[in-house]
Amino acid sequence: MLATALTPPFAVASALLIVAGATKLRSGERLLGGAEVVLGAVALATPTPAVAALVACAYAAFAGHVIRLLASGDEAPCGCLGAESESASAGHLALDLTALAVAAAAIVEPPHGLTWLGSISPAISVPLVLGIAAATYAAYLILAALPAAWRAYRTSQHG
Repeated sequence: MLATALTPPFAVASALLIVAGATKLRSGERLLGGAEVVLGAVALATPTPAVAALVACAYAAFAGHVIRLLASGDEAPCGCLGAESESASAGHLALDLTALAVAAAAIVEPPHGLTWLGSISPAISVPLVLGIAAATYAAYLILAALPAAWRAYRTSQHG
């Protein structure tokens, strides 16, 4: 039962690694971008405890980087999306810590992989895949658009 419940959030965390890695690859960051794409793809396909541990380690490292940026007050881009990156934000930290918690839970009870979707009814799998895609896009927007939107809002309020 826990495996089924962990499948959507773990898939979102994994898909976000693919998206972030792809943006890094477009920015010329081949090693880190490639590693993120591969880890995300493997995590989606075969979410074993070892793979979940690697995903947890990745998000722990991301969270540590964001904490360092927030603590220093540095408004520099976080680098999470390559050249498209915005500055770190509390929303960004919450996203990283949530993904870390999901991946940590997946170490204990691995979620289902992509092949599982073929074994369930399309009435369930299709909305599930659409929901995962929408949640992944929302997570991307937390990294890509929320910091700039929040700065613009604060500026207009104090303006």
